Amino acid sequence: MKNRSGFTLVELLVVIAIIGVLIALLLPAVQQAREAARRAQCNNNLKQIGLALHMYNDTFSKLPPSSVASTDKTIFAWSALILPQMEQKNLYDRLDPTSRSFGAVLTSDVTALQSPVDTFVCPSDPTGKLNDNRPFDISGTLTNTAKSNYPGCLGNYTSKGAFTSTGIKLKDVTDGLSNTIFVGERRSTEGGYAGLMIGGRNPRVGSDGLVWSDAFIALGGYRMGDGYSKTAGSSPEVAFSSAHPGGAQFVFGDGSVHFLPESIDWLPNASITTEQWGTFNRLCAIADGNPVGEF
Repeated sequence: MKNRSGFTLVELLVVIAIIGVLIALLLPAVQQAREAARRAQCNNNLKQIGLALHMYNDTFSKLPPSSVASTDKTIFAWSALILPQMEQKNLYDRLDPTSRSFGAVLTSDVTALQSPVDTFVCPSDPTGKLNDNRPFDISGTLTNTAKSNYPGCLGNYTSKGAFTSTGIKLKDVTDGLSNTIFVGERRSTEGGYAGLMIGGRNPRVGSDGLVWSDAFIALGGYRMGDGYSKTAGSSPEVAFSSAHPGGAQFVFGDGSVHFLPESIDWLPNASITTEQWGTFNRLCAIADGNPVGEF
C-alpha cells in the first residue's frame, strides 16, 4: 500500500507557530497605522476649530467668550458660539445660545444637546460621542450630552489665556499667535474628563476673568496629562491630555497644530516668577512677555 502524503502533526504545529509569529509582527504595525490615521484626523479637527475661531473673530472682532452665563446658573460654552463657523448653523439656531439659557434647552430640547459634532471628538478617544462623566439629572433621569475632546486654554496661573469671560482681541496676544496655545486635547478615560461640547451648570467666574463650571465645559488646565507632575490640590482630570501615545495636540493662535510631548518643560509651582516658567507655561499665556523655548 502507498503511504498517504500530508502534514505530520509536527509540521502542522510548525506552520501554526509561523502564522502566530507573523500575526504578532504585523498586528503592532496595523495598530500604529490606525493610530496614525486617527491622529491625523484629530489634527484636522483642531485645524477646523482654529479656523472657526478666526472666522468668529472676523465677524465679531474678538474671540468668543469662554461662556455665556444665564440667571438660572447655567452657561453655554465658547464651542457652542462657533457652531455657525463650523457648518453647524442648524444646530446653532436650535440651541439659540445668545438668547436662551443652557438650562432652558436642557429641559425643553435635550436631544439638541445630544447632537454630537464629529469635529469636537478625537477619534482616538474610545468612549463614544457623549460625555458619560458628567450626566445631568432631568426629572430623575441621568442624561448625557455631547462631548468635546478639545477644551480652550484658560492660561497659566494668574496670566490669562485665549478664553476669558468677555472674549479677547487678537491684538491682546502680544506674545505672538504662533507662540500661544488656543485649544488643546483632553481625553475622557483614565481619570480625564472630556468637556461638554455645549454647556453646563454652576459657573464660577474668577476675578481674572477665568470661567469654570462643574462640568469643566470650557477651559483646560495648564498641565498636560493625568499623572504628569501632579501637585497637591490639583485637578488632573481637567488638565490637557490625550489618547495619543507620548503627548497631545494643540492648535495655536495662528491656526497651526503642534504635537507637544508629555516631557515638555513645565513648572507646577504657582509661586514662581514668570521668568522661571517652563515652555508649556509660557505657551499657555497670551501676554507674559517671555521668550518661548523650543517645542
